Amino acid sequence: MIELMVVIFVIGLLGMLVVPRMGIVSDFELKSSANKIVSLFRLAYDSAIMTNKVYRVFYDFENNKITIGYLDVDEAEPVKSDDTKNTEVAKDSDQDTIESKLIFQGKFVDDETMEVDLPSGIKLDRVVTAHSDVPVDKGFEFTLFFTNGFVEKTFIYLKDTSDDIYTITVNPLTGNATIHPEEISYEEK
Repeated sequence: MIELMVVIFVIGLLGMLVVPRMGIVSDFELKSSANKIVSLFRLAYDSAIMTNKVYRVFYDFENNKITIGYLDVDEAEPVKSDDTKNTEVAKDSDQDTIESKLIFQGKFVDDETMEVDLPSGIKLDRVVTAHSDVPVDKGFEFTLFFTNGFVEKTFIYLKDTSDDIYTITVNPLTGNATIHPEEISYEEK
């Protein structure tokens, strides 16, 4: 009988040590995922400037994955006159000739080697960009990186299983991404 009590005590003691550490592991995965996304942003920013191609970071909510791609202007098709969304992006950004081709429905070529698959405990919760200006939490969304160093203002929200949220903000002028270990409102910035 005493042996059983000792065994139960040891199991309880081990449980008290292991359970609090599970939150630490979850926070580590959240921060690690945010750091990987920031690295993708730096890669897209540098690639856009060095290759003189418009790049994008593509968010796939269904597969919980983020990929980099570039605009293949050779595959572009003219936009219909009623497609004002892409036209406004090109006008507002006042880019040189390659960016002005955004008024075309160009084909983005995704590089599968440059992607982040988020771990099962981390969820791409929502993304807000300058061209959408409202949170997108299903389907697809993207952030554009232009050849002159301009980047769309973007807020990316990552959430773990304990509902902790990290926000990644992207400065449109410098392309620098900042990780915030809290939820930052898009309207605040």
